[in-house]
Amino acid sequence: MATPHDAPPSVTSPVGRAAESLYWAMAGLEGPEATGWTGELGLPTAPREERPKALILGGGVAGLTAAYELSLRGYRCTVLEAWRRVGGRNRTARRGDELYELDARGELVRTHLCDFDEDLYLNLGPGRIPHHHRRVLEYCTELEVDLQPYIMETTANVVRLGGEPGYRWRNNRVANDTRGYLAARLAALEPDLWPDLRDLLITFGDLNRDTLTYEGSTRSGYLHDLDIHEFPRPAPPIPFGNLLASNFWKEHFYQPTAYLWQATMFQPVGGMDQVVTALADAARAAGAVIELEAEVTGITVRDRQDVTVTYMQGGREAGSSRRPRPTA
Repeated sequence: MATPHDAPPSVTSPVGRAAESLYWAMAGLEGPEATGWTGELGLPTAPREERPKALILGGGVAGLTAAYELSLRGYRCTVLEAWRRVGGRNRTARRGDELYELDARGELVRTHLCDFDEDLYLNLGPGRIPHHHRRVLEYCTELEVDLQPYIMETTANVVRLGGEPGYRWRNNRVANDTRGYLAARLAALEPDLWPDLRDLLITFGDLNRDTLTYEGSTRSGYLHDLDIHEFPRPAPPIPFGNLLASNFWKEHFYQPTAYLWQATMFQPVGGMDQVVTALADAARAAGAVIELEAEVTGITVRDRQDVTVTYMQGGREAGSSRRPRPTA
């Protein structure tokens, strides 16, 4: 499939026109500039006199999105999904769900029967929607999927780290004490600091402005519980040697700062599969047909204008084809 940087192919055949519409559908209606695409944003509608068919293989999020967008524009869409549910890798497990995996012989074997308490669930695939997934957020708004904040990190939590005897500190102590020690050591290595660099290190590490040393910071917490009668004093810093011995940076400590995990993030209320349910319902409402347990067994393409797909459903072979309309 072409990337958003490429223009869609200029074709006039029915198959080609459907492929072009699919391209625009997958390019997204909102925010494609983020991918580098600056062309036309509108999706073409199906020719009224033909209403060509679009056969979509796979009922994952991409397939359901294609079915929804193309159905809105007049295409007769059918989705063939080999499994008994839609969603693909987007799956939420709940009480009573059976989970299957392929064994060494390639056969399906039930590996889990979920016995969660009522109203509990586990997202087995995607679990969060980052702020920069603007198209997904747009669909959630359009399809009325309720969202709630996804908390990746809270600095008040205790982190258990490796090493001996095993370290347990609050996240904010690890982060801020490390920052303070490093800032102080850099200041000691550069006695003749530029004024701006000096001020940066003092603020960055919360250093003593006179001695340029790190003596603890209220960013890491307080020595005693907050009290209206006392000015808060910082908790004593974790010894730098202990921080190094813990190897905390090897325990995904800084993962929340990676772009794909940065706040603010969201999750659908009730499980990530709420997006799948909303897309499937919207696609059906727009006229799409979704066939479950329809395993594709063969695809034949002749000159890009004659396509036949065969699939098994209910132990019987079925098929769907699209041939160009004869011309005079």
